[in-house]
Amino acid sequence: MARVHIESRTARMPYLPPQVRPFEQVVAWMEQVVLPAGPGWVAVVDGSVVGYAAVEADVLEALYVAPAHLGHGVGAALLDEVVRHVRGRLRLYVFEANEGARRFYERHGFVVVERRDGSDNMERLPDLVMARSAQGPVTPRSYDVAVLAPLTYALVAVLVVLAAMTALATVRGRPIDNPTFYVGCVAEALIVIQLVVGIVRSGDGDPAMSAALFIAYLAGLVAVLPIAGFWAIAERESRWGTGVLLVAALGLLVMLGRLVQIWNGQG
Repeated sequence: MARVHIESRTARMPYLPPQVRPFEQVVAWMEQVVLPAGPGWVAVVDGSVVGYAAVEADVLEALYVAPAHLGHGVGAALLDEVVRHVRGRLRLYVFEANEGARRFYERHGFVVVERRDGSDNMERLPDLVMARSAQGPVTPRSYDVAVLAPLTYALVAVLVVLAAMTALATVRGRPIDNPTFYVGCVAEALIVIQLVVGIVRSGDGDPAMSAALFIAYLAGLVAVLPIAGFWAIAERESRWGTGVLLVAALGLLVMLGRLVQIWNGQG
C-alpha cells in the first residue's frame, strides 16, 4: 500500500512538492494513522497490491491506484466497495489541479460542493470538497443558487441604503424619520423571509454546511433590527437614535458575510 501511495502521487501529481519522507516512514504513517482511522480496501492482482482505499466516517480519505494499473477498472472497483460501505453522504478532498481524479469522481456521481484556498491542507494547494449521496449525485449547495442568493443581494442593497441614510442623519444630528423607518421595515421583512427559506433549504441536508449554525445566525439577524429600532425610538430626540440604526445596519452586513461562509461549509 505504501508503495502504491508513493508511486501514484509521484506519477499523477507532479505539482506536489517532492516526497521527502523515506519509504519506512510512509509505511509507519499508514499503519499508525490511515488504517486505524477506519475501514480500508485493497485491490490485488497476481498477488500484488495495485490499489487501496481508506475511509474515515463519511470521508474518503484516500484512493490510490498503481500507475501501471490505471484505466483497468481498479479505482472504480475500490470506489464501488466504499460506496456500498458508507451509508448516506460520502465526501472527499481532491486537489484542484488533479484534473484526472476530478473527472473520475464526477463520472461516479460526485459534484463539487466547496472550493478551498489550500490553507487547510499540508501542501497548501487549492483543493475541492466533492460529495455524493447514497442515491447518487449531490446537488451543489452554493449560496449562488436557489432563492437565498437573490434575497441576500436584495437585503445587502437595502442595508446599504439604510446605513447611508442613518449615517447622514447621524452626522446632521437628525432623529429617525419615516423614510428611514420604512427602509428598516423592508430590511426586516427580507430577513424574516430569508429565515423561513433558510430553514426549508437547510432541511434538504448538506455534507459541508452546519444547518444549526446557519439557522442560529439567521435568527440572530431577525432580532438585530427590532432591538435597534426600539432603542432608536427611545433616543429619537437625539442623534444617537439614528446612530444605533447605523451600527445595526453595518453589523448585519458583516453577519451576512458570515452566513455565506457557513452555507458554503466554512463554518
